[in-house]
Amino acid sequence: MRLPGILLLTFLGLGGLSAQSPLSDTVPTGPDWRREIMLGFGFSRTGQGFGESDTDLGLAAGFRLIRQWQRLSVGAGPTAEVLSIHAGERLVSFTGLMEYAPGRRRLRPYLRVESGLGLPVGSRNRSLEARKLAPIVHPSVGLRLHPPQGSWGALSAGLGYRFVHTAYDVPQAWTGPRHREMTYRRLTLTLSTQF
Repeated sequence: MRLPGILLLTFLGLGGLSAQSPLSDTVPTGPDWRREIMLGFGFSRTGQGFGESDTDLGLAAGFRLIRQWQRLSVGAGPTAEVLSIHAGERLVSFTGLMEYAPGRRRLRPYLRVESGLGLPVGSRNRSLEARKLAPIVHPSVGLRLHPPQGSWGALSAGLGYRFVHTAYDVPQAWTGPRHREMTYRRLTLTLSTQF
């Protein structure tokens, strides 16, 4: 029983077994576990089928718990999104991420891919029926500025493309439920901080 416990503590970073080699001209890699708060916005391109499309603004806010191994990071967390401000379409989602950040300087580029599932959410004026889980894919590139010491308070800006496909029914008083299915293709700017 001792071996699984030691492996678990080592994975969680509580074992204190990992050592970092100091580099005088670079920034330390910081803690193995990080938390990230993200805000995002961008223009959504919605495809409704039969060649119809429209452009709308979307907003997002999320939290991520991230585990770092050298230049590679993996993590997961929830996000609340307004897919369309005009239509009032909202989504709550849970996504996983994988990120590669080469270099150890204060200003570092990164490549990130997020993927997960979301669920459309109704509002006071709009109830939803027959909701389906919405697949999400979000590749992005960005830059992260680390503080002079460690990684606490690092600031990031990323540019990516977010794909979300939603499907649900909207109840209608006289005609019965109306099916709504949309594919959002959103060019997204994200701003985040890690601590």
